[in-house]
Amino acid sequence: MIDDHYRAIVESAEDPIFICDPDGRYLYGNHRAAANLGLTPEQFAGKSVDELFPPEVAEAFRAGVRQVVESGETLRSEDHLVLGDGAEFWSSTLMQPLRDASGRITAVQGIVRDIASRKRAEIALQKSEERLRQVIRASQIGIFDLNFDAKSVYWSAEQRTIWGWGADDVIAWDEHLAHIHRDDIANIRAASEAAHRHPDGVFELEHRITRRDGVERWLIVRAQAFFAEDGDKRRLVRVVGATRDITDEKLAAAERAELQDRLVQSQKLESVGRLAGGIAHDFNNILNIIIGCAEMASSEADPSAVSGYLSEILKAATRSADLTRQLLGFARRQTVMPRVVDINDFVSASLKMLRRLIGEHVTLSWHPGGDVWPVRIDPVQVDQILVNLVANARDAIGEAGSVVIHTENVPLSSNFMYPGLQSGEYVRLAVVDDGKGMDPETQSHLFEPFYTTKPAGQGTGLGMASVDGIVRQNGGLITVSSAVGRGTTVNVLLPRVVTLPAGVGIGYTEALRGGTETILLVEDEPALLRLATRSLESLGYTVLPASRPDDALLMAREHRGPVHMLLTDVVMPGMNGRKLADRLLEDTPNLKCLFMSGYTDGIMGKGGVLDEDVHFLQKPFSPKSLADKVRKVLEE
Repeated sequence: MIDDHYRAIVESAEDPIFICDPDGRYLYGNHRAAANLGLTPEQFAGKSVDELFPPEVAEAFRAGVRQVVESGETLRSEDHLVLGDGAEFWSSTLMQPLRDASGRITAVQGIVRDIASRKRAEIALQKSEERLRQVIRASQIGIFDLNFDAKSVYWSAEQRTIWGWGADDVIAWDEHLAHIHRDDIANIRAASEAAHRHPDGVFELEHRITRRDGVERWLIVRAQAFFAEDGDKRRLVRVVGATRDITDEKLAAAERAELQDRLVQSQKLESVGRLAGGIAHDFNNILNIIIGCAEMASSEADPSAVSGYLSEILKAATRSADLTRQLLGFARRQTVMPRVVDINDFVSASLKMLRRLIGEHVTLSWHPGGDVWPVRIDPVQVDQILVNLVANARDAIGEAGSVVIHTENVPLSSNFMYPGLQSGEYVRLAVVDDGKGMDPETQSHLFEPFYTTKPAGQGTGLGMASVDGIVRQNGGLITVSSAVGRGTTVNVLLPRVVTLPAGVGIGYTEALRGGTETILLVEDEPALLRLATRSLESLGYTVLPASRPDDALLMAREHRGPVHMLLTDVVMPGMNGRKLADRLLEDTPNLKCLFMSGYTDGIMGKGGVLDEDVHFLQKPFSPKSLADKVRKVLEE
C-alpha cells in the first residue's frame, strides 16, 4: 500500500499520519500516530476509532470520513474537543480520498496537527485585543493608520465616532482632510514639518474639525510619521496615531477661566467697596459740617453779601453727598430705610425733575402699568435708579430721540427669562431709549465701577454699578438688552410685597418743632459734635455732648435727671453705636435711640437694610433734617 520511499518520508514526519477504511478502521499509522496513543505502528493498524478514542472524538472522526467518502473531496477541519476529564484538545485535520485503479474510493488518508499551542496563543491574543479595545472605548481614543503609498486608511470605531462617521461608512483615504478647520491647517502643516525634523517622526498637535453633522470639535492628536528615503529627500509614506476629543476639556477650561475672572472681579469690587465705605465715613462727616455750617450761616448772614456763595457751597456739598451715596450703593454698604412704595407714584412725582435732566432735545414718555404691585425699597434709592438710568439714556441718544419709562407686573413661574431670580411675583421698571446702543464688549463691563465710555471729566463710572448694587440689595435683578444702532432697554425687577407691614407708610417726614428734653449726643468728629450740639440747643434741648462711647457712659451715670434720647454715630473707635445703646438701655429701658451714619458695614441690619425697629439718620444731614428726625423719635 505504501512504497518504501513514501514510508520513509511519512515515518519521519512529526505529525500523525494515518490511512483508514471507509468505516473508520485504521489500516496504517506512522510512528507519531501510534506513539501519541502509546502504541507501536503494528498495534495501531487494525484498530477501529471506537477502540482508541472517547465516543465524542470517535463520532467526530467517523463523520469526517463519511463526508470525504461521500463527497470525494478533501476535507480540512479544526476541532476543539473537551474530554470527560476536562482536558481540551485542538487539532487541524486534513483528510483526502484514496482511489483504486477504477477510481473507486477505497480508503481515506489523513494528517493531524496538534494546534493547541497556536490556539492558546490566538485566544490570548484575542483576549489582549479585547482588553485593548475596552481600554480604548473607555478612554474614547481613536486609532488611525494612513498609508500614503497605498492610498488606504484604517480608522477604529472610536475614530469614526469622533469624526462623525458610521461603522459601515466607506471612508476615502484623504476624505477627512476636508473637515479640518481652515484656521488650523497651518498648524497641521507646521506639525508635519516638525515630524520631518524629529528623529522618530513623532508629533503632537491640537486642532479643530467640523464633523459630518456640522458640529465643531477640538481634537488632540499624537502620531508617528514614517518616511522613505527618496534620493536626498525623505518622503512621507505613512502616519499612525491616536486621537482624543478634548472639546469638553476646552469648554471646562474656558469656564474655569471665566469663573477665575469673576472671582478676581469680585475681589476687586470688595476691595473698592471697603475703600469706598472707609472714605465715606470720614467724607460724610466733613460734608455734614459743610452743609450744616452753610445752612446756619445762610440763615444769619446778610443776603446781599454772602448768600450766593453759601448757596453754591450747599449745592457742591449736596452733589458730593450724592457721589458718596453712589459709591456706597454699588458696594452695597449704604444703610437703607426701605418702605412699601408704589413705583408708579414715585415715577410720576419724578417726571418733572427727569425732564429737566434730559433736556428739551429728548422726548420722555411715561406708560405706567395698571394695578402695579407694591414693592419694598428706600425711596431715595428709587430716585437714584431713575436718575442714573435716564441720564445714561440721554447720553446715548445724542442730538434727538426718545426715552420711554414703563412698569408692569411680572409673575415668574421659573427663572428661564431671568436667570438668577427665584420664581415669584415681581414688578418690572423698564427704561427704553432709541440711542446708539452698545456692543457686547461694552455690555460685559457695564456694571464695573469706574467703567465709562464718556469723555474724561464727564462721567464717574459709578452710575450702573450703584444701580446694580441697589437692585441686588433689595432682592431684585437688573438686565440690559442692547445692540449697536438699535437702542438699549434696561429692566429692573423688584420683588412684590404681598402685605403692608404694620406701621410702614409711604412718604417723607414732615417738619417738626423743637423741645426741652435731654439728649446724649455721641460723635467722634469734633466739628460735627459742636455743630449738632449748637443746632439742638438752639431748638431748646439740653445736650450732653461726648466724643467717645466711654465718656458717654460716664456722662449718663453722672447726669442728674433723666436722659430722654441717645443720638449717636454708629462707627466709632472702641465701641460702635449699637453696643453703646445696648449698654445704656440696661439702665434706662425707655431711652429713645437715634443712630446716625453714612457707612455702617452691616452693623445696623442684614445686608445694610435697616431693621424696622431702628431709627436712623443718614449722613450728611441738614440742621432741619436733624430737628425733624429728633422730634419725631421723641414723640413716638
